[in-house]
Amino acid sequence: MTPIPFTTHYFADTLGNIYSTKGGRRFMKDRDIPILLTPQTQRNGYKTVNIVFNDKRKTMLIGYLILLTFVSDRPNKNYQCCHGKNGKNDNSLNNLSWKTTSQNNKEDKERDNTDMLGEKHFRSLFKNSDIPIIRQLHKQGKSNKEIAIIYNSHHSTISKIIRGRTWTHI
Repeated sequence: MTPIPFTTHYFADTLGNIYSTKGGRRFMKDRDIPILLTPQTQRNGYKTVNIVFNDKRKTMLIGYLILLTFVSDRPNKNYQCCHGKNGKNDNSLNNLSWKTTSQNNKEDKERDNTDMLGEKHFRSLFKNSDIPIIRQLHKQGKSNKEIAIIYNSHHSTISKIIRGRTWTHI
């Protein structure tokens, strides 16, 4: 167990557990042996614990406390505590990292297979296998309009595919 920075009675371990030596009530003496705090699960699925700072109770995300204790403070305001492949329920150190919102969302969508790229998008005119063929046809000298007629799309759409403005994941 390692003391959580900026607190006097709270400790964390690398498995994602938070402990306290603080007495349960104002009039109770502080404990000699830390007890494991029971996490609460928020509506969004993240686990929290209540910690007392300056005689005021504050609800804190467990993942944030683990990163604060074992890694560092948040690099800057654009970073957030991110859970890895094991999801929200795993607050162990090896499942947590500081990342920007866009990094976190992109990796989560790829991991959970919820990204709407390419043929997964409901309005897609093409299959993933069409894109290399379109690029090859262009290399062979076909115009964007000729390729667009083959695929029943607009020539500007074909141009964006060829220039790498869309379908960049393929």
